[in-house]
Amino acid sequence: MKSIRLIIALHNHQPVGNFDHVIEYAYEKSYKPFLDVFEKHPKIIAAMHNSGCLAQWIRARHPEYFDRLRALVARGQLEVMGGGFNEPILSVIPERDAVGQIKMLSQFVQETSGEKPTGMWCPERVWEPQLPSIMAKGGINYTVLDDSHFFASGLTEAQTFGYYMTEDAGNVVAVFPTQEKLRYLVPFGTVEKVMEWLQQHASEDNPVAVLGDDGEKFGTWPMTYEHVFEKGWLEDFFNALEENADWVQTTTFARVLQEVKPRGRIYLPTSSYIEMMTWALPPDSVERFEEFYEELKEERKDWKQIQPFIRGGFWRNFLAKYDESNQMHKRSLRLSQQVARALEQAVSPEERKSAEQAQAYLWESQCNCGYWHGVFGGLYLPHLRNAVYERIIAADAALRQSSQTAVIEKEDFDADGFDEIFIETPKLTLCIKPNAGGSLAEVDDVRSHVNIADTLTRRREAYHAKVAQAVTWEESQKETANTDSATASIHDIVRTKEKGLEKLLIYDWYRRTFGLAHFLAPWTSLHDFASGHYHEDGDFVNQSFEIESAHVGADGMPQVVLMRNGGLYQEGGVRTITLRRRIHADPEHARFTIRDEIMNTSHLQAEARYALEMIANVLAPDASDRYFFLDGGTKADQPQPRATMEQRDATVFGLVDEWRDLRISFALSQPATVWRLPIETVSLSEAGFERVYQGTCVMPVWNLSLSPAQSAAFEVTVNLTPVNAPYAP
Repeated sequence: MKSIRLIIALHNHQPVGNFDHVIEYAYEKSYKPFLDVFEKHPKIIAAMHNSGCLAQWIRARHPEYFDRLRALVARGQLEVMGGGFNEPILSVIPERDAVGQIKMLSQFVQETSGEKPTGMWCPERVWEPQLPSIMAKGGINYTVLDDSHFFASGLTEAQTFGYYMTEDAGNVVAVFPTQEKLRYLVPFGTVEKVMEWLQQHASEDNPVAVLGDDGEKFGTWPMTYEHVFEKGWLEDFFNALEENADWVQTTTFARVLQEVKPRGRIYLPTSSYIEMMTWALPPDSVERFEEFYEELKEERKDWKQIQPFIRGGFWRNFLAKYDESNQMHKRSLRLSQQVARALEQAVSPEERKSAEQAQAYLWESQCNCGYWHGVFGGLYLPHLRNAVYERIIAADAALRQSSQTAVIEKEDFDADGFDEIFIETPKLTLCIKPNAGGSLAEVDDVRSHVNIADTLTRRREAYHAKVAQAVTWEESQKETANTDSATASIHDIVRTKEKGLEKLLIYDWYRRTFGLAHFLAPWTSLHDFASGHYHEDGDFVNQSFEIESAHVGADGMPQVVLMRNGGLYQEGGVRTITLRRRIHADPEHARFTIRDEIMNTSHLQAEARYALEMIANVLAPDASDRYFFLDGGTKADQPQPRATMEQRDATVFGLVDEWRDLRISFALSQPATVWRLPIETVSLSEAGFERVYQGTCVMPVWNLSLSPAQSAAFEVTVNLTPVNAPYAP
């Protein structure tokens, strides 16, 4: 008799730093109702993976969930899988961290379910050839990947039913393919179509099919709760499996490994699912790839045979595509070295405790969600980036508990071929990038664990071409009401949360960081700058500065001096300009100063508007507890951080973030016209196109007029304090 084994494997995960109400929604719409239905069908067997960060959240708020899991495991209905505790991309973090995270989740699973996991979920199914060694050292025997991984090694669809053995440096593990067609049918196709597919692939050999996918597609994804639970799709699916138990048997990975021999040995290339490999490409390449992919799909009769060899990019491309992602990743790598050193050198119980606390924060910062961007918000969501930096800075704070001195380090920490400079005091971390306009990529307040300079450059994304054509949710209801499929896949949805977002598609020609030196045409207005239609006369914003000195003075004050010989490109000829930038930090307070000394070294008069672009990200620009203030600490007119405003003759101003207990004060050496404007991106999320606040640009602007050999100096002091600290600029 023809039959088939079916492994149902659910992957449940929420990012570190996600909002409580979002996780609660997923719990109520996906995690809990799935168990409600699953428990009523004791003959249905499945596997489940809960990331450690999600599992901790559930245990703290819904401990009964784990009582239910333990009971399901005890009666043999459920296999609980392991993995990296905080869902890191295991291949891009140090091996010591990857193995440590795997062991941490395995211990948690054993404590909460009663059984130690033997397999793991591979985050985002990102595979690199060294993973078998990491898995084996973490005590893991198998993982599950997409069938496309196996197609890329030359297998046919018929050869993806079952599992294979692979190895790295002699460390052997099993790898299971999950069938793409099955993932797209469940739960988006009818139950009848799912059963038809299973019947088509049943045979006398009793093959093994794997349905491995996100648990959130059962209820949390748009429009799926009504379909899966209220209309009973999942109940009907389980009933159909029970009614056809004579030819389709649900099982687990562990049982298959015991009962079924491997199909052979295989070596898989670097890979992920096709959408991920597409998203990792630069936008121009995404468009070319998608066009090429669709042309082949439509024109080639042998499409199914050649499709496996049509591949996009590679997950690590995100680190080249987005400087902001690379900054966080390399900060995490640097921190990992510091934590490892602290653990090795710890002598007292207090030092050991601090190092272990730093390691816990480090591992939380490695959660993958804030490092990439695709159909979900990811990197574009400031609260996810904030969560990464919050953990990195908290780890810094734990490691610096006994330090009372300032340190300066110069190194190419972000692997771009140019040295960066770190100023580290007990209260502050500054990451200075001389090759990026002498700006600051990070301004970290150690006390509040906030990087105020955390923002995102506005760049073109391939999906921006669809923004103007996207429909609202109300409009889309009419389009999907009569479709044949049960509901729309998240990858097929083109919707927008609001109309007119195409007007916000303004792209920056430079990387947005803190402290960029602009030489604007004398007639430039705030509106010109905000719209992106302005003329930059200088060549300082995205060019390299030389490092003249970087040291800690005898008074304990760290100071960095940078210099660039540049120019103003104006009518009548180039005005050569020397800009010398001095950055020094207070060794005892979260305070630092940027002093720019500008000299006209040409024989021509130099006229410009000199502006110092700074960033302050308060995350929620419309919240009443985030506001802009002026001298004396009083709220400004239109204090919302999202407002576009101009303030004349200002010397002291700033923003307050009461939620994070942070006051960001700017004090100028001489009055200026201060521009402030929101940095907003248009990005794609599971709910459609949306406007996202990425921080507030704060710019003091001075009129600059220099005769030959004449110089001028402008200075700003930035002070980071608790909201209720005695007010002092």
